[in-house]
Amino acid sequence: SQRSLVLNVNNAEQEWLPIPGDYRDSVACDLSADGKAVTGYVIGRDPPRMLPCVWEKSAAGWRAEVLGTTYLENPLLTTASVVISDSGKLIAVSLVKSRVDGFPRYALYVYRRQSGGDPEGANRGTDAAQQGWQIEHVLPRAVHLAGINDEGLIAGRILEQNRRVAVLVNANTKSMQTLLPDGYTNSRATGINRQGIVVGVADNGRMGMGEKLAFAWLNGKFLDLKLPADVTSSVINGISAEGRMAGMIEHTIESSYDEPTYVNSAVIIEAATESANSNPQ
Repeated sequence: SQRSLVLNVNNAEQEWLPIPGDYRDSVACDLSADGKAVTGYVIGRDPPRMLPCVWEKSAAGWRAEVLGTTYLENPLLTTASVVISDSGKLIAVSLVKSRVDGFPRYALYVYRRQSGGDPEGANRGTDAAQQGWQIEHVLPRAVHLAGINDEGLIAGRILEQNRRVAVLVNANTKSMQTLLPDGYTNSRATGINRQGIVVGVADNGRMGMGEKLAFAWLNGKFLDLKLPADVTSSVINGISAEGRMAGMIEHTIESSYDEPTYVNSAVIIEAATESANSNPQ
């Protein structure tokens, strides 16, 4: 079986997350800022099940709660992820909404912790509804998720006309905006922070191949990342709460050969500044 764990990089301590009930496998996808709430999914075999799950830590240890869904089988969980906000009060997930001629139709949902929910309670039941988790329909389509913040802003990507496009979804207004830098055909979001800065990557190739452009977006504008002039390709893989970004750049170096020599380097990019390049989509 496959089982999830939490690793403390400060002391290398490992904590195995419990598998609830008669489920056989579990996968962890994301965790809250304090490390006390983890989201992922669990898999059962009889009957076949794949459902979102949240693990929360209290004085009594880790407790697993399977979140309620319309259908027991939600195969998109394996690629679309289950993300949680920094406070641990919002969870986003793409689930099966209906079936047409045997084929699943997906939608984006959030689970909101209600004011009556008690993450520290030692005697909680196993039903997520009893813990104040309320499911809410957001969009009538699936989103492959990169993150959600406490304001209900969700970053991810959708498949549109056979291309990947980064999106920012507002769970409160049930609206979606596409993020695609000028001159590029594909994009995907890789993270969002508490300020609502969305980071990601754009490219013109198939399946993410070819030259890449890292981007950061806030309030309708792409931000100036101030990368070195010799950068030929760039990627941002994540962003901190304060706006510090981590990624990779490909740049040229002097060489004795006629052709330029390209080198990949890991980079940390400080908080970006606004650019004049807005996205009207």
